Amino acid sequence: MTMPKFPCIAWRSESPINSKQLVANFLDNRFDERWMLVADHAVLSQQQLWTAWNCCERNFANGNQLARGRDAEFLRYIAGTHHISDAFVRAGVQDGATSGWILYLPIPILAEVNDGAKQTSGIDEENLNDFSSKGQKLLNSLGLESSSKEPIFSSDSAQLLGLNIDGIVQDRLEQALIGHILAADFSA
Repeated sequence: MTMPKFPCIAWRSESPINSKQLVANFLDNRFDERWMLVADHAVLSQQQLWTAWNCCERNFANGNQLARGRDAEFLRYIAGTHHISDAFVRAGVQDGATSGWILYLPIPILAEVNDGAKQTSGIDEENLNDFSSKGQKLLNSLGLESSSKEPIFSSDSAQLLGLNIDGIVQDRLEQALIGHILAADFSA
């Protein structure tokens, strides 16, 4: 399935943020549980975001999620861990940050597979039409500015997400990050 650009907006702040205050304000102002806030280093590539989204939505469709909310389940995959608390440490917004990302987790189109399980077969693109305007409204309510930053892979950022890059050839690091996401279901 061909996917569009993942709905994300980079943000920046003139001054270092208080994470508890920002997250509380975000939770009060977000449109629904599909909107989430993550650390600047947590967004590395389109493939990373869509892989984590697919794993998250598949788990929710089949009742196999570990987290109560989609945002926490998605964060768990981004951080490549089975432990939700570790996911917030690795990929959540921390005190003193001056940049990060707002993500929207698109509504999936689900298909049933042979064994009765459900998997994603696409996204409901109609709900993406107002992503930019809603995202800007959310940024304004948080006192943040949008940034033109795009997702870009960085081995330093991947390490902050828990990926051990020792022994991995440079041109295979992004593939290793996808493996890191998929390993979230197997790490204890």
